[in-house]
Amino acid sequence: MQVKLLRALQESEFERVGGIKTIRVDVRLVAATNRDLKRLIAGGNFREDLFYRLNVVPIRLPALRERTGDIPLLVEHFLAKFNERLRKHVVGVEPDAMELLVQYPWPGNIRELENVVERAVLFCDAEKLHPGDLSRRSANRGDGEPAAARGRLAGGAREEGGLKEHVKWR
Repeated sequence: MQVKLLRALQESEFERVGGIKTIRVDVRLVAATNRDLKRLIAGGNFREDLFYRLNVVPIRLPALRERTGDIPLLVEHFLAKFNERLRKHVVGVEPDAMELLVQYPWPGNIRELENVVERAVLFCDAEKLHPGDLSRRSANRGDGEPAAARGRLAGGAREEGGLKEHVKWR
């Protein structure tokens, strides 16, 4: 596949899978990875010529955990998005809940933050998100200590109670 991609980038042409006709293209390619391509090249798993073809204008976007100052702005954006989508009116985040969001390492980056905010807005019964709204799904993991106190946020564990306990049925 790397050979075909390199050819398409260098020659501005390719053939469809199973096709015999060459198709000319004029494209710009933006590629992203979370892998160390130089290590893959050294290990023989990535073509060096393709690396240099792709690496014309390198842009390093730091992980969310490296730019925690962006978290309040992202949370504000996601609150607006999910208030509209879910027809809710959550106007902000309590300081202790924001502290949890800022301190969490976010291994799933912005997508994980977005999912946590969506879940919190969905289950929130107040005007502002509280720490309990962030950890509702992972509140206890067997040791009796709240998940939020251990730096974990909603996600992964079995639902505490059931969905019916959290949803107002009409």
